[in-house]
Amino acid sequence: MTHEMDIWHDSFVKIKEQTKTIEMRLFDEKRSLISTGDTIIFTDTSNKEKIDCMVINMYRYLSFEELYQHHSKVSIGYNKDEIANPKEMLMYYSKEMIEKYQNNIVGIKARASASVVGDMGLEPIKIAAETAREIGKPLVVHVGNYPPALTEVLKLLDEGDVVTHAYHGKKGGIFTQEGKIVPEALAARERGVLFDVGHGVASFSVRVFEKALKANFDCDMIGTDLHVENYEGPVYNLAAVLSKTMACGELLEDAIEKCTSVPARHFGLKGLGELKEGFIADINIMEYTACEEVVVDSIGDVVTLYHKLVLNKTIYSRGEESEVYRQGIGN
Repeated sequence: MTHEMDIWHDSFVKIKEQTKTIEMRLFDEKRSLISTGDTIIFTDTSNKEKIDCMVINMYRYLSFEELYQHHSKVSIGYNKDEIANPKEMLMYYSKEMIEKYQNNIVGIKARASASVVGDMGLEPIKIAAETAREIGKPLVVHVGNYPPALTEVLKLLDEGDVVTHAYHGKKGGIFTQEGKIVPEALAARERGVLFDVGHGVASFSVRVFEKALKANFDCDMIGTDLHVENYEGPVYNLAAVLSKTMACGELLEDAIEKCTSVPARHFGLKGLGELKEGFIADINIMEYTACEEVVVDSIGDVVTLYHKLVLNKTIYSRGEESEVYRQGIGN
């Protein structure tokens, strides 16, 4: 039986040179059809060159860690001077999924926070950046608990990439100890890197955002990072987050653009983000109203709202009306 598989250029070359003799794949429905004696036709993804290989043996392991223990690093595709890390296989299977669902993927997301990456440091960001470059999509990096520092993360980003949670107020953030915007952030913006609010449960400081606005380092996008752990506070909803940014000095017109047309254009979301003929008519109807309310950010600091956005109704293009969730500010 003959099977066909795409493979990256560096792995293709090593198979051709007969140094890589083990090909690692998930034992899914496709791979379960392979048997000893079958032929696999590998296609180089960079130049479409093909090579035929015979399956001499098959090994099944419970994890990549176990596989790495049973085979030499050269046989599975590493150079002699490289460190073999089974966690790197996550990079390859991310790409496999990207190829499968490329028409639905608008970017690559990676997290640069000590509470997530542990002692891996910048390695996940480097892998994600390589993946994003190869598929021509922007990289979105979640920055959080130090290490790594934002300054080190920014050096890996390029035009079109996005930093989310940029105004979090934690150690290793967007300001120097002297209170100035870190030079790496200024250089990144010059390269075309974008900065997103990404409020979240622990990632937005009104003091930091106010200070950034005074330093002429406004955000490019306003995201909520809304999820099950923060919809009852401190995020609540998009209207609430927009209201907080405006209390810090963001203009109403700019705030609306930064959560609609700007991200839609940046991520290639066709037919979204604007009210114009031919676009999808999913619409939030909000009221801009005077008030005097004290609200809290992600780290416990407060800001007073003198105006806020109130969500009145959501209209779907298919004619359905959503149930408005009325809780917290912005409702």
